[in-house]
Amino acid sequence: MDSSATVVLTETILVYGVSLPVLHIPRSLGWEQRCAALRAYLDEQQPRHVIFRFIPYSLNPKGIVRAAARWLPRVLSGRSLLWLMDEIWLGSGPTSFKHRLVGLIQRACILRLVRGVKPKRIYTNNRFNTRALRHEGVDAETLRLFGNIPLVGGDRGVWLQAEFVKAGVPITATNRGQWLVLGNFGLFHSDWQPDAFLSTLRDLSKQLGKSVCFVGIGSLGSYANHWQAVAKTWGGDFTFLHLGRRSDVEVSLFLQSVDFGITTNPYYLVGKSGTCMAMLDHGLPIIIPRISEVDDLTELPAELVIRCGDEVGDWIFAERIRHVPDPQLPRAVDKLVAAMAADQ
Repeated sequence: MDSSATVVLTETILVYGVSLPVLHIPRSLGWEQRCAALRAYLDEQQPRHVIFRFIPYSLNPKGIVRAAARWLPRVLSGRSLLWLMDEIWLGSGPTSFKHRLVGLIQRACILRLVRGVKPKRIYTNNRFNTRALRHEGVDAETLRLFGNIPLVGGDRGVWLQAEFVKAGVPITATNRGQWLVLGNFGLFHSDWQPDAFLSTLRDLSKQLGKSVCFVGIGSLGSYANHWQAVAKTWGGDFTFLHLGRRSDVEVSLFLQSVDFGITTNPYYLVGKSGTCMAMLDHGLPIIIPRISEVDDLTELPAELVIRCGDEVGDWIFAERIRHVPDPQLPRAVDKLVAAMAADQ
């Protein structure tokens, strides 16, 4: 909702043919007003269960949910609550001293909030966060996230080839086999310094006589400068193209047209990325250069999530195996419905 809004609004929206009532609470309101509006709404709707999707940075710009820990238990405690934790605190994995310090404060506030609202079930979207919560005595489970892009019928790469033509990239239907097209969807994190990976890829592409195109889609946000810097440094060896923000249909066609996805997220946090999950939903294998000793190699399907670090081999230029799209949403819904039924 618009951050300048000051009025609580209700509306009915249509989702997959189902009418759903929606409450909009503006950020500009104080916590007492927000909670009063939420309490009145829940009392009116009388839901059997409340599913709360917890994103700390949506409640506080620095992810320090001190105010939420004070106010939300007054509204949510005593209700049949399923708590979906998209993120927890910084500092549990490989990171900087600054992040570890901020994470100590975040952790104290988040744990206070969780223990205050007393949810019946707590889910994270990746095993790393689940383990971190369990280490603090919080009984958590993992519920794999689903992608944020609905699957549409593929067009055998026609849409993307037309985009190449418009941008002056010499990839056509006749020479497509001579190109490796790596697709990045969403942010291009500056935490990934790609020189070692790209150096290995350049040498291999020259050896095999292949060309490589990196093509991005979606909003880069504050990471646009990093994409541009990498493109400038490596533009003599690879082709770089960014398509910007596009419709869901165009993104779905994009994910069905590139050879591999490539993410700048570390392996252990891939599960919290809606863009990575969209790649998996579309059957697109994801190359992951950022690996570490905390990775759980059994968490994600090895045939689709390629944990390679800076090492790439001939496999990257082999003919792509087309995997059948497999949207995660139905399984996620089934698991939540089963949990709610068990808690009745």
